[in-house]
Amino acid sequence: MSDYESAFLGYDIRIDPELMRGEWSRERRLTYLLNPEIDIPLSVDTLCWPSASEHRRRADSTSGVKSDPAKEPVVAKKVFSKEPLFNNGFWVDALTVVQIEEPDWSSWKLLGFDVADEGRISGLCNCGYKASEVEQLRAWKDKLNAHGLFSALDDAIAFVDVTNERVKEHAPFYVYGLFTHV
Repeated sequence: MSDYESAFLGYDIRIDPELMRGEWSRERRLTYLLNPEIDIPLSVDTLCWPSASEHRRRADSTSGVKSDPAKEPVVAKKVFSKEPLFNNGFWVDALTVVQIEEPDWSSWKLLGFDVADEGRISGLCNCGYKASEVEQLRAWKDKLNAHGLFSALDDAIAFVDVTNERVKEHAPFYVYGLFTHV
């Protein structure tokens, strides 16, 4: 991971992925996932994998399914890029607002790498695929893990170029590493 510029973005508490099982219908998986066989995709995008606090607010206001705090994973987020991250004001502003100490990564397990824009909209699982695109991008599907994330940073970095071209209205895209505490 040292061949790329990276920055620690902070922590988040996400809902227990099991609560999302009903959220990903077959139709949604066919539209938004390169591999529709992924049962429950994880993502830096909170529309794909909601934060626990937002989920609790919705559940409290709509009497929906409530999350069990004991099953809510803490997720550490890190952004990676082959280009300098600090060439535009966004990254500088986002990283200087709150200085959070980077964790000791030896106690964290990699969930995988997502590809998303600066607003954390995932180009991997929240920018719909046309049937013709899925056919063209089929080779990438084998590079995804059980969470629908890239296992290898190099593959995710390469997919950034594909996504920048495919979803120009959200470009530029970056790679986000998602880690969970072990």
